[in-house]
Amino acid sequence: MTDDEIDLRDLLMVLWRNRGLIVGIFLVVVVTGGAVSMLMPSVYRASCIIALGNFEDPIYTNQANVVEIMQSDGFMLKLVEYLNLSISPSEFSALKDSIKVEPVKGSNHLLRISIETTDPTEGRDIATGMAQLLLSESEERYRKQEKILLEQLLC
Repeated sequence: MTDDEIDLRDLLMVLWRNRGLIVGIFLVVVVTGGAVSMLMPSVYRASCIIALGNFEDPIYTNQANVVEIMQSDGFMLKLVEYLNLSISPSEFSALKDSIKVEPVKGSNHLLRISIETTDPTEGRDIATGMAQLLLSESEERYRKQEKILLEQLLC
């Protein structure tokens, strides 16, 4: 029969003899991790929740439709113009990829807009700009619907 037992004292002696190597590896990993985290840019997330209108409109009261509108290139181009951003086509693509528009769980009329950016002020401005742009577009649509209804009532 072979002796498969490991003596705890022998194990501790091996660790003690190699303590310099163990501490050295630990310090290298900690210093490397700290340096990498200090060199990486901070990423901030700005988000807001918007409530959709409750008037009878198949476009601006439907979550799926509004998500599609807000993620479209046309809406994003209007946003860039609205905020007076000067960005290249590659920056436009990166901006579009950094923005998420998604329905709030458990609600039929709420959307969450979130953007990840290295500049917290820019993120806030873009999120609020998107909400304001959607508001102006939906108000325009609402005014048109209201005008049509008033004309029908007066006729």
